[in-house]
Amino acid sequence: MFTRLIHFFISAKLRRQTHAAAWSDSLVADEQNLTQFQRIARTELELALGQLPLEIKGDKERYLIGLLPGTDTTVFLYADGAEVNGGPAPFRAERWDYDTPAAFISDFVASAVSAAQSNNSFKPNPLRGSA
Repeated sequence: MFTRLIHFFISAKLRRQTHAAAWSDSLVADEQNLTQFQRIARTELELALGQLPLEIKGDKERYLIGLLPGTDTTVFLYADGAEVNGGPAPFRAERWDYDTPAAFISDFVASAVSAAQSNNSFKPNPLRGSA
C-alpha cells in the first residue's frame, strides 16, 4: 500500500512537470500583452475559418473577442484559455484541462468550426479546404 502511494505521488509530480514544460513557452506575452497561446490559437482559427474580426480587450489580462461571421457565436481567447459561446458544441476550457497547447487549440478550433458550419452561409477558408 505504501509503495503504491509513493508511486502515485511520483507520477503526479511527473505529470505536473510535463504539463508545465509543455505550456511554458505558450504563456510568454508579446508587446501587445497577448500570449503565444493566443497568437497561435488565432492563427489556427483563421486558417480554418478565414480572417475574423477579433478585438483585443482587457487591461490587466488581455483577451481576444469576436463573433463568428454570420452567427451569434462569440469566441474568446484568454491568456491560457478559450471559449466558444454558442453553436452546437459550446466550448470552455483552460490550460489545466489539456496536457498541451496543441491539443487545446485543436479542440477549440473544432468547436468554432462546428458553430460556423451550423450556419447555412458558412464557406470554409479556400486556402484550407473544408474544416
